[in-house]
This record gives sequence, C-alpha cells and structure tokens, in this order.
Amino acid sequence: MVRDAKGNEDRVTFLPDALRADLERQIGRVGVQHPADLAAGHGRVWLPYALAEKYPNAERELGWQYVFPARSCGSVRVAG
Repeated sequence: MVRDAKGNEDRVTFLPDALRADLERQIGRVGVQHPADLAAGHGRVWLPYALAEKYPNAERELGWQYVFPARSCGSVRVAG
C-alpha cells in the first residue's frame, strides 16, 4: 500500500518477488535501530489526519516507521 500518493490517494501496488528478501532485511534493520532511536528521544513519525488522536502511541510504534529512514537525525525534531 502506498499512502498519500499522487492526488493524495492511497494506492495498492505489486511487489516483485525478487525484492522481497531485500525488503525484509531492511525492515529488520529498522526494527533493530528503532529502540535506540526511541531511547535517544527520536523514533517518532507524523501521523495523518486524526490517527494521532485515535492511536496516541502509534507515532512511536515500529509498524508506522519509515522503511527507509534518514541516516541521521540531525537537528530535525518532530513537534509534539
């Protein structure tokens, strides 16, 4: 599922089998890094619409994190 694609619409697309193993490895790397990001005061994402109110802890949950996050946090902070 691609969220907020062209025209701000969600789209369903296909994932080639050849990419599956690489994508699973990447998700695993994010899963290892995420607890360290949280401990450092990072690891939060912006949630669309009313999801932040409906699920107040979701911004920190692994399932909502970017599959390809930035290499460093730099000076960027998530408001909230």
